[in-house]
Amino acid sequence: MIAGGLGVTPLLSIAEGSPERHISLFYSAHYDHDLIYLNQLKNWHQRDNFDLHYQVGRYSEADVLNHQLHDSLNNTIFLISGPAPMIRYWKRTLKKNGIRNGQMYAEEFTW
Repeated sequence: MIAGGLGVTPLLSIAEGSPERHISLFYSAHYDHDLIYLNQLKNWHQRDNFDLHYQVGRYSEADVLNHQLHDSLNNTIFLISGPAPMIRYWKRTLKKNGIRNGQMYAEEFTW
């Protein structure tokens, strides 16, 4: 999962409703105070199958694609949620790295 700012909101229900799945969340925002639900996410990070990465500022392509994935890239589904420019960036980046359209799902989520 890749979330920007408030875009983490729709991904929370997916993560909460899928405790048996291995999930890696890359969550970023422009400012510290924009990182919401961190306590809940940190609690989930205690699970063996939930990897949490959060920061102020953008993730690089290498940050996400070089992460040790549970499955191979061919078996990975990418859920992207946040501002439209962020979604467009990650869709282009993932396609450039061989990820098929059927492996990417996006939800534009901003104020």
